Amino acid sequence: MKPIPVHFGLLLIWLLFSISATAQTTITSQISNDDDDAEERVSNGEVDVNSSDLELIRDGNDQLVGVRFRNINVPQGETILSASIQFTVDETDTGSTSLLIHGEDRNNAKKFKDDDDNISDRRLTTASVAWNSIPAWNSVGQAGVDQRTPDLKNIVQEIVNRGGWSSGNNMVFIFSGSGQRTAEAHDGDSSKAPILTITYGTPPAGTDTDGDGIDDDVDIDDDNDGITDVDEYCTTTSAAFLVSMDTGTRSVVVNHNNTGYAKLDFSSMDNSFQLDINGTTVHPSGMEFENGALDPGEEYFVFQSDNAFITSPWVANNNGLPRLRLIIDELGNVTLQGTRSTTSTALEPMKAQAGTSFNSINWVSGANNVFTITNQAGPGPEGFTGEFFASVICDSDGDGKINSLDLDGDNDGIYDAVEVGHGRPHTNGVISGPFGTNGLVNALETTADSGIINYVLADTDGTGLPNFLDLDSDDDGCNDANEAYQDANADGGDNGFYGTGNPPATDALGRVNAATYQVPADGNSNGTMDYIEAIAPPTITVQPMDTVTCPGCNATISTTASSADTYQWQYFNGSIWVNLSDSGIYSGTATSTLTLTNVTPAYNAVQYKVVLSNTGQVCDMEISNNVSLAIRVSTVITNKRITYRVNKN
Repeated sequence: MKPIPVHFGLLLIWLLFSISATAQTTITSQISNDDDDAEERVSNGEVDVNSSDLELIRDGNDQLVGVRFRNINVPQGETILSASIQFTVDETDTGSTSLLIHGEDRNNAKKFKDDDDNISDRRLTTASVAWNSIPAWNSVGQAGVDQRTPDLKNIVQEIVNRGGWSSGNNMVFIFSGSGQRTAEAHDGDSSKAPILTITYGTPPAGTDTDGDGIDDDVDIDDDNDGITDVDEYCTTTSAAFLVSMDTGTRSVVVNHNNTGYAKLDFSSMDNSFQLDINGTTVHPSGMEFENGALDPGEEYFVFQSDNAFITSPWVANNNGLPRLRLIIDELGNVTLQGTRSTTSTALEPMKAQAGTSFNSINWVSGANNVFTITNQAGPGPEGFTGEFFASVICDSDGDGKINSLDLDGDNDGIYDAVEVGHGRPHTNGVISGPFGTNGLVNALETTADSGIINYVLADTDGTGLPNFLDLDSDDDGCNDANEAYQDANADGGDNGFYGTGNPPATDALGRVNAATYQVPADGNSNGTMDYIEAIAPPTITVQPMDTVTCPGCNATISTTASSADTYQWQYFNGSIWVNLSDSGIYSGTATSTLTLTNVTPAYNAVQYKVVLSNTGQVCDMEISNNVSLAIRVSTVITNKRITYRVNKN
């Protein structure tokens, strides 16, 4: 602490204003008095209200730091959308620092005094926010994102929800933790004192990409292709865990790189847990589900609709649904669902009984995310079983549309709704309802709103990559685009994408502009679309041979092949090879045997070959060896002047 030896009075500066936009209001309040920020030594409770800076949190010894903001013009009970405190660097600090922020649980917080324990004696909010691994503060006077707290909306919400809160009251925040970052205090430079910013009002209208009336943040199929968003994510990890009973507090740690989505399904819960992600808990309190079993630091969780408790959460559901499901989406938003009883057929939203909000989670992009699932010890049986799932939100075909919003996730010119294999009718790649509250069409769930699909994602070649992301679904060496359109060049540059470009041009929903999205071809009419029917390319087992005949005689040239259902005989006109058709002397030009009838001497030395293909596999053709036709004269005259005629047949 650096006391200021001489005081010439109090400089009172109010920086309080609001900006209104539609149904939202933003206010800011800057610390305006010397006794609105203070430090308390943890070792002896000594409080200093006159320091020219705020050491967060170590100044030789650990301390608590309190900051008070006046005249907070937020009506009682308003919805808090965001809140943060902006600090300004007073001294550079680079060491490891992590802080924990609480609010003072009071209707109208009082100023700080230099009485011992004046900070620590204040009652704290249940809500707290972790400010972990704070970046180095390298420049005096810096006031940017690295000096700004995480979102404090849960703390502010708890305070303004108090029955005695009134607009214009004062609000206190208290910092504890480890390490050191040194910020300006009001006593040192009032213009650089901490600033609180709060935005409240009606949350902005959510995005509903598929127009089914369910916002994307709760819609489990954001593009209505019948594939859940989770199934369209990439590089997933899944870890089943079974934690033994009655062994005290125990935890499971899971690591996943570049996470953008996580789901935690508990098949049984006895009877409380906490999930920590990168040092931030998903809720300020431990989550308790058994009525009457609340321990210190825990909060009851009940169903949103009627505040009822879950029944026997330690007993698994008899139909496979989890008893509890916790989801953290790509934005770091946390939601909790549960099944009321062991026979429930649907998951329902749950909430903290006291209304305390979940914390927001910050994903670590491109690096490791650490998940710690903890089951707290209690007086009775304790334990849980379940499965953890984490994934990355991705854009597999690189067209700028993430898979969960892309109706053609691999740009092959076939709708995902077709390739996934659920068989539901669609219009331009979008299937029709009715939809439940989770945004997935009811007909594709085991029961409405269960979130459990009733079909298997098609993976024809068994490679682990579903057909809707696989450019060669049957692994026959012929890309899906070519087989679906019966055109060996449909994929343009042979990169598997329909048409040209890498990626090709697409519309706002990820559909390739150049593709017609016809029903995929079934060239051999056997009921299986060619792109999911692995057919071997044609192979010649017996090559055609040179053939000798006479003028006016008939001749045949034949081949034997496997996996061929299309033949095209050709002749060489001296410059190019030309397809033959059944006319003139030729017949069987589209079969394995070419027949020539009443051959004339003009056909002597003509070359022939046959091109073989398979209508179910358009990429590969087989071309035979070249053969020649030789014409021999039909009359032989001997030296005895006797004429012999050869029967032309």
